[in-house]
Amino acid sequence: MINEIRNRVHTTPINLADYPTKDALNDFILDERFRELHMEGHRREDLIRHGKYLSKAEERGASNTNLTRLVFPIPQSAIDENSNIIQNEGGY
Repeated sequence: MINEIRNRVHTTPINLADYPTKDALNDFILDERFRELHMEGHRREDLIRHGKYLSKAEERGASNTNLTRLVFPIPQSAIDENSNIIQNEGGY
């Protein structure tokens, strides 16, 4: 299926033997999504979903990497509607 997509855009097919583990193939797919969906706003969510957001930030030299970077803020309108909702700590 990966090669079907790559053929559609006239890109060199991949050889599954080049990705001997599930993690290696998942890393390739994550990077491929970055190339395919660049500038569409999916990268952060993809990295969080795959548990790589903080490590990728550290690789880039980011110094403010902590678990609060993994949550989104709760919209103020939802908090206004329900007084039992508490804003996520550090939700960005």
